[in-house]
Amino acid sequence: METLSDNITRISFQLTPGFLKNDCGLTFNSKEDDKLGTLNISFNLQDRKIYYFNNVQSFSNYGYAQIAVPFQFENFKPIDIEIIIDGEIITVFADNKIALTTRMIAIVENNFSFYSNNCEALFSNIKFYE
Repeated sequence: METLSDNITRISFQLTPGFLKNDCGLTFNSKEDDKLGTLNISFNLQDRKIYYFNNVQSFSNYGYAQIAVPFQFENFKPIDIEIIIDGEIITVFADNKIALTTRMIAIVENNFSFYSNNCEALFSNIKFYE
């Protein structure tokens, strides 16, 4: 679990999904005793979409997606992900093919982490820039 600063932050990593089942991603506003924060960027391998949720209660209750963009995930095919966070604005780029941009209220100085919800996913080459 890491804390976001109030400077522009860039996170890059490679996501390699296993079989296209369930979802994985980044969770924000998580507390140290929580497994999932209230704000999530979800790479839904099964639905082949990237979602943003802003009222997540648990792994079984993400609530309604605020935004979604299609992305063709493939079994075991690595995807280059780049995320730019500027204050409360977050932009997710996937393989330089699509972008999802949204506003996340109160993410600065709060925790974030990677998660997997009952799926195979490898997060590698993780780099943080400020």
